[in-house]
Amino acid sequence: MRLPERAQQIVDAIYRLHVDLSNGTDDTRRALMRLMAEQLAFELGPAYGVKSAGPGRPQGPSQIAYNGPEGLGGWRILDGDGSMTDVKNSPIPNPTWQEFPDQIFLPVDPIDHLGARPAPAPEPIPVPPPPVVVDPPPPAPVPPPTPLPARGHRRGGWIEVLLKLIFGLKGR
Repeated sequence: MRLPERAQQIVDAIYRLHVDLSNGTDDTRRALMRLMAEQLAFELGPAYGVKSAGPGRPQGPSQIAYNGPEGLGGWRILDGDGSMTDVKNSPIPNPTWQEFPDQIFLPVDPIDHLGARPAPAPEPIPVPPPPVVVDPPPPAPVPPPTPLPARGHRRGGWIEVLLKLIFGLKGR
């Protein structure tokens, strides 16, 4: 199995960003392999990671692992002695597939170290909602008028008194 073209591009880009890690110790090269594997997992899927030779053993300092249907394998990414590239610890172009029998796949978190995805659109400026219009409560019902007392008139009431005043009617 060949290293996919996009995987080689990722390896080369992460290497260029972190040449200092490749020229350090085995631990810094392990950190570089993890960065590469995280980007590979982010872009190409969770089958990409790193590997360990066995329980209690550290992660390999120069390999990318692939845990696929055919089993665990991967590629030696860094040319440790420079015999293939003339530059120690630089990426090997078109590395060959290696099987890693009886070794342990170490998954990595998928992290975008290269900004491979476009930056998210800026959050829109929130627009305040329109004010809520609350109808005023309906007016209280008007009670019916209280009838006036008859004031001693048999036919009763103030209307008759008013008629007497206006028309001069005489009461019975």
